[in-house]
Amino acid sequence: MKKGIVVLALLGMVVSLWAFSDSYTVEGIYKKQSVPSGTLADMGSVTEDVHELYIPTQITPGKYRVELREDGELWEIEGQLDLYIKFSMSSPSGVDIKGILDVSPSIFGSEGTFTPDTDSDY
Repeated sequence: MKKGIVVLALLGMVVSLWAFSDSYTVEGIYKKQSVPSGTLADMGSVTEDVHELYIPTQITPGKYRVELREDGELWEIEGQLDLYIKFSMSSPSGVDIKGILDVSPSIFGSEGTFTPDTDSDY
């Protein structure tokens, strides 16, 4: 019984730390590319007309001060021509968020972490 309580207490601490983490995992960085009118995408049992594609891309590894704008499942990197990021698991709350994007290379493009800026004077 005591082991079960200890395990539950430890699990609760891990979940609390994860929920209040001050950074978010960036699953990938994408470049938006427009496609010609009439381009179709096969979505399993449905074929849909698409207007743009989001292609994994690499950017130079490093730390960047950025402003993100929520755009559905992706977040646009403001001021960068057609660059978007996708968070794994959770994403920051808000529509426009400033912070530090720490980029590292990956097999399929770039990934990293995003830490929201706690200082409003950017």
